[in-house]
Amino acid sequence: MSTPWRDIAGTGIPAIVQVSGASHRQEGQQDGGSLPVLDRAPIRFLADEAGPGAAQKFLEDYLGLLPARAAAIIDGLNSEDREKTLDALVSLGVSSAMAGASRVEYHARNLQRQVQSGHWPDATSAKALLSQAILQIKDATVGPVRPG
Repeated sequence: MSTPWRDIAGTGIPAIVQVSGASHRQEGQQDGGSLPVLDRAPIRFLADEAGPGAAQKFLEDYLGLLPARAAAIIDGLNSEDREKTLDALVSLGVSSAMAGASRVEYHARNLQRQVQSGHWPDATSAKALLSQAILQIKDATVGPVRPG
C-alpha cells in the first residue's frame, strides 16, 4: 500500500505535506516545541539539486528508518554504550536536518550534546521525546492528497 503524498510548494515532488508556518527555523528553543515540525527548504533544495525522484526516495527512506534509528538510540542509552548512542544520535540528527524534520533534529542534537558532555540522559524520557517528535513528523508527511 502506497502512502499518499502532497506536492512541496511547486517542486513537483509528490512526497510531502505542506505544514503551515514551517518555512523557517527558530533557534534557541528550550523544548523544541515551537520549532516547525517540517521545514520544506531542505527538501526543495534536494529536489532542485538531485531531482524530485531522489528527494521523494530520500523522504521515504528517512521515514522508514526512523523507528530503527530511535531504537538504536534507546538501546545505546539503556546499555550506556556511549559510542553506539552517539553514532545513532548523529545519524538521526543529520538525516533529520536533511529532511527538514526540525523537532526530531532538535531532540537528537540535544541528546547528543548531553551524552558528549558526560550527562547520561534517562532512556525512558529520551524515548518519550523521540517518540513524540517522530509521530509528529510522520503525521506531517502523511495525509490526504489535495486536488489539483
